[in-house]
Amino acid sequence: DSIEKSQKTIFVLSENFVKSEWCKYELDFSHFRLFDENDDTAILILLEPIEKKAIPQRFCKLRKIMNT
Repeated sequence: DSIEKSQKTIFVLSENFVKSEWCKYELDFSHFRLFDENDDTAILILLEPIEKKAIPQRFCKLRKIMNT
């Protein structure tokens, strides 16, 4: 509920967080808002270098953003 009501969501991405179930839920929701509703609410911070292949395939647009 708080994620839905937030104006911005900050993700501090690490290898372990990317592998967690909680991360998948948060990224699903943020991905939906960013690409389906065209609502730029996510702020991504890479805590450490993360291999693109560590990001689940269903977040292909997120993987593309990480290249920029």
